[in-house]
Parts: sequence; structure tokens; C-alpha cells
Amino acid sequence: MDPWNPIMADGADKNPKHAAGSAKQPFHFMPWGMIAGMGRVMKGGAGKYGEFNWGEAGVVASVYFDAFQRHVLAWWTGEDYDPDDGEHHLDHAACCLAIVRDCMALGNLKDDRPIGKTATVGHKADDDVTRMCVVIDDHIYRTYKEAEESGAKPGDIMWVCSQCKCLLPCACNK
Repeated sequence: MDPWNPIMADGADKNPKHAAGSAKQPFHFMPWGMIAGMGRVMKGGAGKYGEFNWGEAGVVASVYFDAFQRHVLAWWTGEDYDPDDGEHHLDHAACCLAIVRDCMALGNLKDDRPIGKTATVGHKADDDVTRMCVVIDDHIYRTYKEAEESGAKPGDIMWVCSQCKCLLPCACNK
């Protein structure tokens, strides 16, 4: 019994279609206002570039990543609506992600992410001023250089206190 399905919640409905339908993808949880906004953005894109152009030609990941970032940053800095078409920047950003995800499923995404070519999020370029450490198998590595020399993988990052240099939460309570 699916508690999110009001027809089946009390167990009174014995219709087999309801039971089968409630086991499928639950579209009723979708944010329809945003979906409608994405539809307007996609219609505008179809007028400019052709309907479903990404499915036929494929896309380059970095082009859509850059567009996504521009729309999110415009919104973040206070510009809600794209001056080019009047649609919400977050609807544009959602469309960028949807197109990349669709191309991944179609197998026509040119994946040009710089994996292994740049530092990961949270990595400090200057190991001498790093305020982080990496914890692997209960061993604490005070710098990325020490972690790298030991063969540890980047990612398991914990912050160290800038006052006493111990792992947070720390005893000095600073």
C-alpha cells in the first residue's frame, strides 16, 4: 500500500489498475510551475535552434555547463529574468541540465569535463596554507601533499581549526 496514493491509503480500493499505476513513476511530485517555465524556454530554443536539436546533433558538456552557470549566477546576483526572452534564469538553468542529461541517455554528449586536469572542489592550491586534512582509514594527513605521497585519494576532506590546528569540532571551541 502506497501512503502517498490517497486512493490506496486506506486499503479500501481494490481496483488492480490503481495498484499497478501507483507502482510506476510518480509524476504528481513534480514542480509544475517550473516545468511550465522550462517548456516556455524550450519552445524559445526550438524557435532559435530547431526542435529537439540536441537529440539529433548532441551537445558539448562545457557549453551547457557554462550556460547553466551564467543563468544561475545572474539569478544569484539578483537578476531573476533573462533580458533576452523574459523567462526566469532558473528555468533556463534547469533546461541546460535537462538537455545534458537527455544527451547522456541518448549517448550523444561530448563529455569534455576536465576530470583529473583541475583541482577538485575544496582543494587549496598552496599546501603550505591549507586548513584541511584528509582522513583515510583513521589516519590523519595534515596536507594534501602528505596524503598524495601516501597514495590517499582526494575527497575525504575534513576541516581543521584555524586556531589550534586540530580536527573540527575541536576542544578549543573557537
